[in-house]
Amino acid sequence: MREVFEFRINEKFATRLSNSKVGRLLGEHVRQVTISADDPLVAEIGKVNSELYASIRRRLFTSWQVTRKYTSTEIELAELFRMFIGTTFETAGEECGTQYDESCACAVCGAGAQQISDLFLDLRKLPRGKDIARTIADEWIVTRRLAEILMAAEIRGLEFRPVRHRDEHESDPINLRTTQSGRQLLERAELEGVFLEDKDSYLWICRPENRVLFDAAQNEYVARRQAAESGPLRRIWSEWRQLCVVSSRLPVIPPTHTGVDPFDDDLEGRYRCVRGDNIGHRYLSEIYLQRSAWDGSDVMLTREMTGPRRGLLRPNSEILVTPRLRQIILEHRIKSVDFEIAHFDPSPAQRKKDA
Repeated sequence: MREVFEFRINEKFATRLSNSKVGRLLGEHVRQVTISADDPLVAEIGKVNSELYASIRRRLFTSWQVTRKYTSTEIELAELFRMFIGTTFETAGEECGTQYDESCACAVCGAGAQQISDLFLDLRKLPRGKDIARTIADEWIVTRRLAEILMAAEIRGLEFRPVRHRDEHESDPINLRTTQSGRQLLERAELEGVFLEDKDSYLWICRPENRVLFDAAQNEYVARRQAAESGPLRRIWSEWRQLCVVSSRLPVIPPTHTGVDPFDDDLEGRYRCVRGDNIGHRYLSEIYLQRSAWDGSDVMLTREMTGPRRGLLRPNSEILVTPRLRQIILEHRIKSVDFEIAHFDPSPAQRKKDA
């Protein structure tokens, strides 16, 4: 296995490197540097980054990622793969009406909240030309085509659930003049000398006799929008399903390594939960899993999570798949999916052989 790092260097500080012209410029302010993990420049980047932060609280690089490249033999011998969904779109279920039960989440790190409703999304923002994608909150969706491929192959450990358009327009702003009930409400407000643009008008709308008209206006608006979208657009929306992993979760074991970046192991434990639910900001190594917890499924999740609880974002689990599922994905040329080898701990037979 060979590791390749990509750093996005702040061009303002690139002159602090021995080779300030390494890589290539992306615009005026960012330099992309792609190098092998054994290149001496990696250690130099870490050293300069630490010096900058210690002196002026600035970072040399703004982001980084690692790509692991494998030989054909390593891939053939792999028992497990970590799956990456490359297409992310900027909406989240929670901001579109999806409900989560926070009572079962960890009180320390926020990991483990359970989705208790269908997945609501703004389906107008879904990516085109992809069979699988993820929201910024790590909710996974697939097309009906991919769902049917996986069901025909009898892939174990998955369920496909409905994806609904966000509140079916119930949260849209309404122009009252476009509905009959809305116009009646405006006429009543005019007679009573109420200006609905005033911040205090909310109290007037909440009166029972006025609320009836306001709710009716909203219902008329929603019905009209749903009728307008009953054609081709709604058929496109019906193509999507939520991908839910229902198999037993696999515990993460050593020598898995987590931290903030290649030079920050988070020794202070800023991103680690004392209860063990969240094991770090992100993975810095390949993932190792407990073999005895595997129930034979083709798709699993890590039991432990990584990442912070921040706004709509929650700590998330990683998707793990068998070589069989990986081969199906490759054979059907599913776009925006990548794989990295993951590892089970040695089998009893292997441990006996090694002994």
